[in-house]
Amino acid sequence: GDEAVAATAAIQVSSPDRLVGIMDLLPLPVALLFPGQGSQYVGMFKNLNDSPAVLELMAKARPILGYDPLERCLNGPEELLEQTGVCQPLVFLAGLAGLETLRA
Repeated sequence: GDEAVAATAAIQVSSPDRLVGIMDLLPLPVALLFPGQGSQYVGMFKNLNDSPAVLELMAKARPILGYDPLERCLNGPEELLEQTGVCQPLVFLAGLAGLETLRA
């Protein structure tokens, strides 16, 4: 909207030391980027498996996937995690687990 146009104009005419003040002009949107296939590894969730929200997420995914996603992430084997049909849901769950961790 008009605030975004004004903020853009302020950036264009301001000196570099003034850019810090741009943060006060309008609320900045937040974007979350999640990794994709290729970011999986044996031991994923090792640091998240004590989170109640993450454990609940894994419990909900178990009957849908037909296997224990937490066990599969923690123990592999790597060859299995590299299979697209396994990797994609686990990496998706990793993104959701990260989001739940941020919410906590």
